[in-house]
Amino acid sequence: MKQLKFVFGAMICFYSIYSLMGCQKLSYHTINKAAYLRVFNDLNYALTLDNKDAPLPFLTMLIDPVIDSKGVITGAAIMGDHLDTRSSYAPAYPAHAGNSGFRNPEYPGQENVLVGPILNGIDLSSWAQIPSGKHRIMFVSRPVTADAFLSLDPSNRNKILVDTTINLNEGQVYTMETINADAYSNKVSLYLRNEQFTNTAFSDSSVYVNFYNLGSKGYWQKNYGVIDVGSGQQVPEVKDTMNIYLSLLKGNSSNPYPSPASDSAAVGYNSIYFARVIRSTASDVHPYYSFPLFPTVGSNHISTNIYQVFDLFAPGYDNNRVGPGSNPVSYPNYAGIICFGYDYTQGQTPNLIVTTPSGQYNPRSFGTINTIEIVNGKTYLMTVQRKYDPPVIH
Repeated sequence: MKQLKFVFGAMICFYSIYSLMGCQKLSYHTINKAAYLRVFNDLNYALTLDNKDAPLPFLTMLIDPVIDSKGVITGAAIMGDHLDTRSSYAPAYPAHAGNSGFRNPEYPGQENVLVGPILNGIDLSSWAQIPSGKHRIMFVSRPVTADAFLSLDPSNRNKILVDTTINLNEGQVYTMETINADAYSNKVSLYLRNEQFTNTAFSDSSVYVNFYNLGSKGYWQKNYGVIDVGSGQQVPEVKDTMNIYLSLLKGNSSNPYPSPASDSAAVGYNSIYFARVIRSTASDVHPYYSFPLFPTVGSNHISTNIYQVFDLFAPGYDNNRVGPGSNPVSYPNYAGIICFGYDYTQGQTPNLIVTTPSGQYNPRSFGTINTIEIVNGKTYLMTVQRKYDPPVIH
């Protein structure tokens, strides 16, 4: 009898706990043979009278969509909704996860999906897990509302901008972007890049960056000398081929803003030729270029206040470089990119060096792996990072 009483009591306890849980069943799932995918919306134009016929640059991504007999989209195996124009900075961690706003500046962003692991020492938590293999991909222009895509009227679910098929290989890392390949057309194209940073050897003592110009064909010619009505400034644009010069400058602790014209440069890194970027929407991966994490003689090799300035000059424009803001050369033959500080919320491009408490050091500086993309007058930075020690709490 004692044994029966024990079993009965245990059953009562079990059902009580089950009742307190609201009869909810917790289930966990994994994706076998996964690939890893991060998605950006590069349609960065504002609709005006001049381009009023262009699609609204607010999107829903559908992977393997479900379409009924009337041609209406009724679902998808994977959906990324409310995909807004990307932020100027895509950090090495899922910064947008848990955001309360409905606008999603990337996928997965704030979507609650399985994300990538640490693969070969690289943190893939900003990439979503996707079943590998062949997939049908759709991007649909949708109204700027908080309403879920499938709750929209069918007439607002039929503005298909991209409908194509891609193949994702198991274990590979992909960056996918919607682009406008031609400045004289409203046609939207899909750009897919098979990243190689998980298959590349990197040094902990260096910072790495590669460059892409994914701008529309004919963009700089179309906007040459054009003044933006809103800002009163010349529309920023660069030529299709630009030479890149690097300066590593020492930040002034008393000045919260960069001063490239007066801040001193690290020895050997004052406007040196660094790389070349050529406009192309081909899917090939561009090489990484590097500079030392601690270039200053006498540095403690723990933390650094160095920041980066990239001067972009069209071929034929060269060594009369005096820094962004005071250079006599202007668009489309010159553009400057200043990578300073850590506040990316105001559209800034932050430092390529991450400085944070780690282990016994507060702060400690780390090298990162970066991609700078130029898209129709705007610059976007995507950073990935190797795993580093968490801070020690004393």
